[in-house]
Amino acid sequence: MPFSKRVGSYLEQHHIKANNVPAELLNRHADQLALVTKKFGLNDNKQVQIDTTIARLNDAMGKCERIKNTIFPKSYSLLIHFLIYLLTSILPFGLEDSFPAIEIVLTIIISSTFIAVEKTAIIMQDPFENSPTDIPMTALCAVIENNIKEICSDTVIPAIQTDSYYYIN
Repeated sequence: MPFSKRVGSYLEQHHIKANNVPAELLNRHADQLALVTKKFGLNDNKQVQIDTTIARLNDAMGKCERIKNTIFPKSYSLLIHFLIYLLTSILPFGLEDSFPAIEIVLTIIISSTFIAVEKTAIIMQDPFENSPTDIPMTALCAVIENNIKEICSDTVIPAIQTDSYYYIN
């Protein structure tokens, strides 16, 4: 899977090479958090919060991987495509013939709507491909990072700065 330039440079800088990069990153974070716990002597409550957060991250990562690796059969897409074009081709016969101009406009509007919904579904079936319609993973990761910093520290962590960009290249 190709990574964005930012992620690729991070992986290269930290010498991360694994078959499952997200799992490797989570393992490294868990190791670093264990070192922080030993070094700064975090109390048991904070340690339990951190462990719970890591377990939840691992569960969420597994769910995301299952979504990412779900394959939509080509027959599903072809069937939907066929049914939409069948509906749009027989639609004019079901409309009243009193006003042909309205019939033409209605046929175009209804057909365009169904085709647009199909195209939108095709675009959105891969939510982790780093395109504008995808899940904002970088922003979600920044929120998680900020939350972990708040758990590990007694000081106030500054709020996350929002980017003006729609997505990360």
